[in-house]
Amino acid sequence: MHILCTNGTRTVDTLDHLPTLPLSIDYRDTTATITRQDELAIRHALLLWDRVRHIDLHLPPSILQKFIMLMDEPFSMLEHLSLSSTTKEDTSVVLPKTFLAPNLRHLTLLGIDLPQRLRLLSSTVSLVTLVLTNIRASGYFSPRLLVAHLWSLPQLEKLSIEFSIPIPRPNAERELLGKHGTPVTLPNLKLLKFQGVSAYLECLVAQIRAPLLERLDITLFNQLAFVLPHLLHLINTTEAFKPPTQAPTARVHFRSGVSMITLGYASLSV
Repeated sequence: MHILCTNGTRTVDTLDHLPTLPLSIDYRDTTATITRQDELAIRHALLLWDRVRHIDLHLPPSILQKFIMLMDEPFSMLEHLSLSSTTKEDTSVVLPKTFLAPNLRHLTLLGIDLPQRLRLLSSTVSLVTLVLTNIRASGYFSPRLLVAHLWSLPQLEKLSIEFSIPIPRPNAERELLGKHGTPVTLPNLKLLKFQGVSAYLECLVAQIRAPLLERLDITLFNQLAFVLPHLLHLINTTEAFKPPTQAPTARVHFRSGVSMITLGYASLSV
């Protein structure tokens, strides 16, 4: 059982008179419907950080930033966190460095930056879902840094890394080349989704092993030429991607300037 705090509910007036059940905070502003009362309710609920189990906020960055600043305490019960900005502009909304959620299982950030050096991932060892979407220049992190944190997430089943623009720029991709460390095995990873430049993807997949991977969804920004030996190795060594007997080995589609290559459950768009 839990108490739902959402658009239009009289949270401030009622929470103090209800049993101390876990809280679920779910507010969305897709049509400019967040009222002053809603803002007060969100603030009131977030300050009860030791009771919050679920947070889902889809708000303009100017409003979202105010509430994110309140998340500077350890949310000991939090299992689900989804934050998304309603604008695609680079507004540099960042989670506080002091935010902790040791029992977090599902983390989705759309246009929201993780603290510097991905510190939050060091304390979220129970993560099952990690979705970082619409990553701007301000939130860029290297694949080596990401992999350094993935080793501590053995329960991870879904990993999505999607950049909003080509980062790093093609003339700076050499920083992704060089020797790679010992690959990290993600024993439960079933879905890997990526959007970005091919050099970043290659550096990432060269450092991970996912024996149970079932789906691979790759979108690459326009490039004149690229080679993907590490991606091909991942596909060729993953049992789920091996086609059944007499089935077509690959399908190529062209539409609206985008080509998509599908192999088994894997897809590649460029």
